[in-house]
Amino acid sequence: ISIVVYIFLKPAPIQTQEDRIGKVKQDLVSLIPAKYEIIESEYEEPSEENDGCVYIYTIRPKGYSEIEKEYLDDAGLMYCEDINTAVLYDQTEEVRYDATEGKWVYGNNVKVLDEIQYGENLVPTIALGGSHALSNYYIVRLESSDELIILSIPSSNRIRCEIYDEDGVESMDEDCVSFRDSLPPVYADWVPEEIYNDYYDSLLDILSNINSTDVEIENAVNESSSDGFQTDYTKWLYNEADRIVNTYDFSSKEIKPLIQIPKYEFPTDNDEYEQSYKLTSDDTVTVSCEKLQSEFTPVFDIHGCDVLLNSEEVLYAWSWTDNKEISPHITIFDNEKLEYPLIVVGEQFGPASRDNLSVYKVIKGELVQLLFSAKEETSETWFVDPYAKMYKEDEKEYLVTYFHDPAMIEKSLSRVWEISSDKLVLVETILERGF
Repeated sequence: ISIVVYIFLKPAPIQTQEDRIGKVKQDLVSLIPAKYEIIESEYEEPSEENDGCVYIYTIRPKGYSEIEKEYLDDAGLMYCEDINTAVLYDQTEEVRYDATEGKWVYGNNVKVLDEIQYGENLVPTIALGGSHALSNYYIVRLESSDELIILSIPSSNRIRCEIYDEDGVESMDEDCVSFRDSLPPVYADWVPEEIYNDYYDSLLDILSNINSTDVEIENAVNESSSDGFQTDYTKWLYNEADRIVNTYDFSSKEIKPLIQIPKYEFPTDNDEYEQSYKLTSDDTVTVSCEKLQSEFTPVFDIHGCDVLLNSEEVLYAWSWTDNKEISPHITIFDNEKLEYPLIVVGEQFGPASRDNLSVYKVIKGELVQLLFSAKEETSETWFVDPYAKMYKEDEKEYLVTYFHDPAMIEKSLSRVWEISSDKLVLVETILERGF
């Protein structure tokens, strides 16, 4: 069963239109970033009355507050069965496809729509609306067919706070007024466009993935190895992923670590290492490591590291290994952009094991442990390679952990965690092909 939903090619004959739309919905849903809440629309048959176009999903940020859900508009995905009958409506004009010109046009003046390149798709786009709301529409033709996927993203809308009692007397809803006035000022009672730009910018990524010829999971599994165990293992990895990408690149938003071990060197004449770091919180973190030789297995080195906060021993990590490059995992993130410094500690018990990370915030001179909250409580959920990364987006902090194994054939299972006040919440699991 395909988990990557990039196969928008002309389908083989399907018995019913409902079956076809169900397949399109299934394909689309995994393209939508995990940061969004997806609300499935009730099934509606494409018909002459709706120009062959039906809404299939309503999309909003998971972070919307209750007041935002009430007064801000949502994005949406629409399916159209035939490019030649599809129509988008403005307050006074229509948008249609001109088969003679091979272009989408607006109104009686036949204005040709602007086109933007997203991946391999050249996407016609237009802003439509009226006196109360405006949205941007993006039209993607499914490859080798006349079907369309249309993405609508709000750009602005009016917030009306007037309420009326049974006698028709007008008053203003206080919560509505408070929310409206908290937004950056624009004309009258309109929501500023930058609000929606911030919320929905990453939703545009799906426009690049529709019609992508990425490989289906079964093919990828078959190509990865003929070995039965490895094939089953690879299937498990694919089934864990919410989506598959070549590279999950967040370098423009990355918060670089203050220190990341394993990246330390013991002095040539001493098997001890110690380094102290002054945090922006005015706390001092000291990392003290020692290398010993195993009494029972001389070939192995034992690495032990203490982490001290303000000179008090609080955390400990160790490993035993015959690989001089495998060491305990300690990463400290400290930056003026962060609410609090973050310490990530893990252990690598041996060459065939992976870390079970513990993550802590440094708050007022004390460590506060953040607990994982994963979708599936399996041991595999916790295992990661001995390093982590961090980035900040939309005023939220995210930790990225990695799981990599030789059986994965140059792939990494990356997990994105949102850092809340007292825990880590799993946002998305991504299989990176180009790791």
